[in-house]
Amino acid sequence: MRRDRSTDRSRRAATARLAEPAVEQRDDGGSDGPAGSRLEVQSVRRAAQLLDALAADPGTATSALDLSRTTGLNRTVVHRLLRTLQADGLAVDAGNGRYRLGPKTVGLGMRYLDGLGIRSAALPYMISLNASLQSSPWIVTMAVRVGDYAVLVERLWKPEAPLESLMDIGTHMPLRTSAAGRCLLAYSGDDGVAEGSELAEQLEEVRASGGVEISSNELIPGMSAVAAAIVPRDAAVAAIIVSGIDLEPELSRDSDVAERLQRAAVGIAGVLR
Repeated sequence: MRRDRSTDRSRRAATARLAEPAVEQRDDGGSDGPAGSRLEVQSVRRAAQLLDALAADPGTATSALDLSRTTGLNRTVVHRLLRTLQADGLAVDAGNGRYRLGPKTVGLGMRYLDGLGIRSAALPYMISLNASLQSSPWIVTMAVRVGDYAVLVERLWKPEAPLESLMDIGTHMPLRTSAAGRCLLAYSGDDGVAEGSELAEQLEEVRASGGVEISSNELIPGMSAVAAAIVPRDAAVAAIIVSGIDLEPELSRDSDVAERLQRAAVGIAGVLR
C-alpha cells in the first residue's frame, strides 16, 4: 500500500512541535522563551505586577508612565491592563491619568484572611490583651506575611493612644527590620538568611525565646514594639504586637508585656490547630 508523503510530513511536523519547549506569548506578540515545567499566563503576571505597584503606596495615585517605569512594562501594555483592571473593579481612575487600587481588592483581601481563620481566632485574645494593658497608650495589632513584608490586618487601641502612633491597616513592615517581621521570618523555614549573620542570630534568639521579638525606633522614630509569633504547627501564620511610645521598660523578652503576648499567641495557635 502506498503511503501519502504529505501526510507523513505533517505527522513529523506535529511530533516535532510537541517536543519543543513551551513558549509564553507576550502581549506585544513576542515570546519570553521556554516556560519551564509550569506554564504561566504572561498577561496575568503583568496585571499582578501592576497591582503590586499600586499597593506599594496606596495613599498616592500613580500614573501609567510611573507604573511603566516601576514594572518595566511597555506603557501601551500598562494602559491596556489598567483599563481591564478598572473594568473589573481592581483599579480606579483617580483623575489626571492616575490610578489607585479598586474597591474589589478590599473584598479579596478580607476573603483571604477569612479563609485563614486568623482574625476570628485572634480577636478574643487581642481584646483581652488590650483590656489588660489598662490605661497605657499602646496599640495591639496583628500582622500576616505578604511576600517580604509583615502586613497589618487588625488593630485595637485606647483613647490614650496618640494618633501619630496608630499604624493603618495594610501598613507594610519589612520582614528583616521589624519585630513582627522577624517573628514571621524565624518560623518561615525558607528565610534565606546567611548563616552566622547578625540577622541569623536575631532569628535564633526569637526561636529560643518561644517566638518573642522586640524593636525600638526601627519603623517610626520614638516608637517601640514587642511581638510574638503565632505558630499553630511548624510555620508562623501571623504575629501579634504591642507597640507605641513609652514602651522602653517592656523591651525585653521576659517583660510583663512579652509574657502576655506570648500567652495570647499560644492561645490563638491552639484555636487554629
